[in-house]
Order: sequence, then structure tokens, then C-alpha cells
Amino acid sequence: MDKGADTGKRSPSLDARCLADQHDRVRDLVDRIHRIGGWIALGAFSGYAVAGWLLWQGRVWQAAGVATVAFLVFRRFRSFALGLARHWAGVHAEYAQAMAFIEEAVRRMGERRALMEIDARLHRPPRTRNR
Repeated sequence: MDKGADTGKRSPSLDARCLADQHDRVRDLVDRIHRIGGWIALGAFSGYAVAGWLLWQGRVWQAAGVATVAFLVFRRFRSFALGLARHWAGVHAEYAQAMAFIEEAVRRMGERRALMEIDARLHRPPRTRNR
């Protein structure tokens, strides 16, 4: 279960000013996290395909082992993607503040909910005033 998963309490919202200041860098990091997560999920599903092939070959225990590893990788793909993005942001100093913003959101809301809320705010159409 994600840290900060929904426990019935309302978590504090994201800092809109910080998000506005770091919009482009946060968007780049969130896109990178999604891209990494997609590749990890693809690898996990490929592991399931390999497990199916092994099962078809009659190697039941090997198939069970590969399927188990694929399941465990898929179960934690968001954490792996965040870790790889954290490493990348550590190498690129200009992304340190944006990564700190994402880390704080993850700490308060959990991985899934934080990324969903940040993603929703990044892709929200700009507000216009009707006059």
C-alpha cells in the first residue's frame, strides 16, 4: 500500500505557487516518471509472456519464478520510476527544486495520489475570467 494512502483524512493540497514557479521542470519530471513507469510495466508484462512460454515448455517452477518476479516488479513500478527519476534529477541540479516539490507531495499524499494530482494540475486548462 502506498504511504499516505487514503485514510479518510483530507491531506493538504499542493502548493500552487511552487507548482507555478517550477511548472516546466515539474512537468518534465512527471513526464519522465510516467515514461519510466511505462517501460517498467512493459518489462513486467514481458516477464509474464516469458513465464507463459516457460510454462508451455513444461518448466513449471521456472515459469512460477519468472511470473513472481514480474509481479513484484509491476507491483512496485511507481516506486522504481520515482527512484530512477530521483537519481536523474540528482545528476541534473536544475531539477533539484522540482524534485523536492514532488517528493514533498509524495510524502504527504502517497505516490499514486500525488502523481495524479500533480498531473491533473499540470494539464488543467488555464483559468479565464468572463467579463
